[in-house]
Amino acid sequence: MIAERDLPPGLGPDEQHAANRILERLADAQLNRLVIDEWAAHLAGGALRSPLGYLAALVSRANSGQFVPARALQRRIARHNAARLDAARRRRPDGMADAGQGAEPGGASTGTGSAPSPEIQKKLDALRRSLRRGVP
Repeated sequence: MIAERDLPPGLGPDEQHAANRILERLADAQLNRLVIDEWAAHLAGGALRSPLGYLAALVSRANSGQFVPARALQRRIARHNAARLDAARRRRPDGMADAGQGAEPGGASTGTGSAPSPEIQKKLDALRRSLRRGVP
């Protein structure tokens, strides 16, 4: 059975149960994540008249070797990038702003965020001095 957290958000208990029953029909369990991601991407588009019917069609295609996970791969990449960003945020020193809070993606400050903490500022100043002297 697929964990509730692995299914797309917004499904009611009955839909979750039905989706799990449909996913149990997958001949290759390794395709579970791709099929769910493909289904979730189409659900997010909002154009499905029968979400569970579409999931059943995806499982049928996967079992017959005709499944093409076009949107699932994009979703997988987005999930991977979000996880990496989240991990980087947890590792950063206290006092550093997010890219959207005073820094541009390339590292330039926008001037709209708060200044770094005194500890971070000292480290930045020391790094700048060593770079000017050519010390690694």
